[in-house]
Amino acid sequence: AVEGHDLTLINHRIFGYKVADFAEAVLGDEKQLKKLEVYSREISDVATLTQAGLFKIKAFSKYQVITYNGTAVYTVDLSGLTAADITLDEETKTVTMKVPEPQLEPINIPSEKIQFGEVEKEAFAFGNIKLTPEQQAEVETQAKERMLEKLTADNVAADARVAAEHSIWEIFQPMISNLSPKYTLKVVFCTTG
Repeated sequence: AVEGHDLTLINHRIFGYKVADFAEAVLGDEKQLKKLEVYSREISDVATLTQAGLFKIKAFSKYQVITYNGTAVYTVDLSGLTAADITLDEETKTVTMKVPEPQLEPINIPSEKIQFGEVEKEAFAFGNIKLTPEQQAEVETQAKERMLEKLTADNVAADARVAAEHSIWEIFQPMISNLSPKYTLKVVFCTTG
């Protein structure tokens, strides 16, 4: 490579040269590099509210099922990407980009996606189940915790990694191919912290 550049495409010595800088092409305008949404999954949880009645006798109890429907979104933050995160292997014709692992954003449960079932009442129960705003927030927090457990149990993070690798490759491989069609992008995840 001509000194200071990744790859010499053409070198006419004193008449000039044509070089490729993969890091420069990938980083481009660094202000444009942001969080990239790479994967999302709809997830739900069902909570059953029980309100015990007079003396906690079952005949005075009432029940209501609430279904929380939310979205789990995984992102990759590319804003911290630097030239040091992009390496070139001339032997294998590979440009390696180190990016952070996909991160789960806070689970979003829009209020319009909360479904309240009918209140079921035992023989002597009457009225509806009423929750204070604090109790409603606590029930929603517990639903989000159970959703997080489901995501972990289903190993959704692995799906997010595959989707992230694919998304990043689709964005940056054309830039690399424009510089030199012989080179391919390899995405490597690294832990931040």
